Order: sequence, then structure tokens, then C-alpha cells
Amino acid sequence: LRPDFMFHPEYEPTEPSGLLGVEPVSVSIQVIAARHLIRSGRGTTSPFVDIELLGADYDTGTKLTTKTVSDNGLNPVWNDSCDFDIINPHLALLRFQVQDLKP
Repeated sequence: LRPDFMFHPEYEPTEPSGLLGVEPVSVSIQVIAARHLIRSGRGTTSPFVDIELLGADYDTGTKLTTKTVSDNGLNPVWNDSCDFDIINPHLALLRFQVQDLKP
């Protein structure tokens, strides 16, 4: 199940220079809104979204945090956008996590 470039003798997991035949990609994401988020039981919530790129060491660590929508946890609207430049898309994963500003 491994991509072909991983079988090449010059492949080194920590170095992007050994990615023979792998084309980097750019991904544009727009976080628009959410609907019917569950309340935490503490009254109103102030949600925000973390988007994080996980994968190879040289791709991992890029993170976007949307603005916080104060006291509108049921149907928040963010309209935030971000761009990710991914060197090795074969190993990349985008993680979306909706959180509440209030602990």
C-alpha cells in the first residue's frame, strides 16, 4: 500500500529531495459555517475551528485557527479561508477540529 517513491533507494522520510515523481499541491480551504452544534451544557458557546496539516515531517505543523464566533455556538459563521502548500500529498491529512473558546 506504500506509494512507489517509497521503494526508491534515494528515498529518505525526512528529506523532500528524495520524492521522485511526487508533485507538490496547493489546497485552498474555506471554512464557511456550522449548523446545530451541540451545546456543552454551560450556556452559550464561542466556537472556532482549528485546521492542521499532518503527514511527513516537512509538511506537518501548518495550522490555521479561524476567528472565534462569540456566543453563537448553535449556528456559527466563520467565512475564513486558508491555503496549504503540501510537498508530499501521498502522506498528507487535514484535521478539522471545532472547539469552544470557553473551557
